[in-house]
Amino acid sequence: MTDPAAGDVRRALRAAVDEALAAHPAYGYRIRSVFYGESVELTLERGAAPFAVWLRPAHDDTASFRQTAGLKVGYSGEAPEPGAYKLLGALCDRLARWESALPPGALARLFDVAPAPAAVDPAAAPVDAGVQSWLAQATITPLHHDWLPERERRLAGRLAAMTPRPRRVLLVNATKGLPYYPSVVDFFAALQRAHPAVQVTSASYFPTIYQFHQGVARKGLRVAPLAEVEGWGADDFNRFDVVLLVGPSDLAARLLALPGLAARLVLLDLAFYHQLIDQYPKKFYDSEDVIEDKAAQRNRVVCYSCQPEAKVRRDLDGFCRFDLVDWRWFNYIPLGFAYGRYYQSDRKLFDVALLGSVNRDYARLDPAALGGVRFLFLGSIERVPDLLRLRDRLDLTVAPQVDPDVYARLLSLCRCVAMPLVWSPRHSVLNAFVSLLDAVASGVPLVVGRHEGAARIEREGLPAVFYDDAVPGDFSRQLAGLLADEGRAREVGARALAFGRESLDVYRVLETITRDEIL
Repeated sequence: MTDPAAGDVRRALRAAVDEALAAHPAYGYRIRSVFYGESVELTLERGAAPFAVWLRPAHDDTASFRQTAGLKVGYSGEAPEPGAYKLLGALCDRLARWESALPPGALARLFDVAPAPAAVDPAAAPVDAGVQSWLAQATITPLHHDWLPERERRLAGRLAAMTPRPRRVLLVNATKGLPYYPSVVDFFAALQRAHPAVQVTSASYFPTIYQFHQGVARKGLRVAPLAEVEGWGADDFNRFDVVLLVGPSDLAARLLALPGLAARLVLLDLAFYHQLIDQYPKKFYDSEDVIEDKAAQRNRVVCYSCQPEAKVRRDLDGFCRFDLVDWRWFNYIPLGFAYGRYYQSDRKLFDVALLGSVNRDYARLDPAALGGVRFLFLGSIERVPDLLRLRDRLDLTVAPQVDPDVYARLLSLCRCVAMPLVWSPRHSVLNAFVSLLDAVASGVPLVVGRHEGAARIEREGLPAVFYDDAVPGDFSRQLAGLLADEGRAREVGARALAFGRESLDVYRVLETITRDEIL
C-alpha cells in the first residue's frame, strides 16, 4: 500500500475486525455500525445487546483497555457479558498485527475527519437506513476534544493551589455510570499527583466493568476488592480520614451503623441507585425499607445531592435516618465530559429535536404556528399519543431506537431542542432530565418550561428560552421565535456550551467536596 487514502485504511481495518469476529464465532458478535472521525467507534452486537468499542491514537490522553504501538483500544458502557472482554482481547491482538503491516504514516489516515458522505461506513448495517443516510450527509466531529486538555491543565492548576494535610481517602462506588465514576477517579488521580501526601484507594461494585477496577489501578490509585472491604471492621476503616461513598449501597448502610467508626462519611448522590436497585428491586421501587436495621444507624454522613430535597428524601427514605444527614446541594447531575458523547455537525438537517416521552406535553405543539418546521423525534412514538395525533399535521421524522452514540450524533443535526414539560403539583419533584443536560453540553439551544428539578440550574443562569406554562400557546410562540432568529439561536447555543463547561462539570463538585470535607 503506497500513500494510502483514508478510505483504503478504513477498509483494511474493517476487514481485520471482520476477520477477528469470524475467528471467534463462539462469542457470536457482528459489526452493527462504524463511525469515523478523531476516534473510530465500532458498535458490535450479539443479538440485541450492543458493545461499543473505540480506537484512538496511542498519544491520546485517555485510559484504555489495551494499547498497541499506535492505538489505544477501549469500550464505552458496560460489556453485555463476560465473553465480550475475551473478544476484545482477541480483537486487540488482530489489530496489532494489522497495524504492523501498514506502511509508515498510514495509521494516521484512519483518524482523518471524513468529509460527507463518508462519515458513516456504508457497510455498517443494520443501523436503520434512514438514520444512516442522515448521518452520511454531514461531517460530525467530537465537540469537546480540543477543550479537554485545557480542562485538565486548569484542574491541575487549581489543585496545585490547595494546601492539604496528609490524608487518606477511600472511594466506594455503587453506580454504573461510566461518565461519572471514571471522572471521579481522574480527579483523585490528579489530586494525588499534585499532593502525594493525599493517598486514595478505590473499592467498587460491578467487578466486570474494566474502568471501575483495572482501569482505576492504571490511573495510579490503589484498588481494594469490594469483597475484602466488606469484611473490614472499624479499625480497618479508621485507617482512612474520609470515606467518599459514590452512591448509596449496602456497604454505606453498614458504615452508618458501624460502632467505633471515626472516619468521616461523605455521600455523593447523583440520583443513581444501581447497587440498591440490583439488590432490592421490588423494595426500592415500592418505597419500602431496603435496609432493615436503620434504627441501628449512629454515624453522621454529609450528603451532597444534585436533586430537589423532596425527591432525594423520597429516594433515600428506605436507606438511612435523616436525622443523621447533613445536606449539601449542587446543580443537577454533573457531567463527566471526558467520557460523555457530544458532537458538532457542519449541517443541520432538522430544526427541532424532541427528546423522550416521560412527562412531556406534546399537545402544546401548534401546527399553525410551526408550519414548515422540521421535527425529529428520538424515541418510540407509539408511547406518545399526542405526537401520533399530530403526525400528519407536522413535518415529523421519527428515529427508531438507537444507541447512545448515534443518539448524540443525531442531536448534533438539530438546530434546537424543545421540551414541553408537564408541570403540576404532582410532578413538583421531578429531576432535570438527562436529555436537558445533553442539549446544554452539546451547545444546542433549548426551549423548555420551568420546573423544580432544574430550578438551581436556572438560578445559576442556564442559557435557555423559557416558555410560560400558564400562557396558552407560549411554548409554540417561543419555539417559532427562536427558529426565526438565527443569530439569537447561535448566541443561546454558544452560551449554553460555555455554561455547561463551567457550571456542570463534575470536577467542580469534586473540588467542593475535597476542599470542604477532605482537606
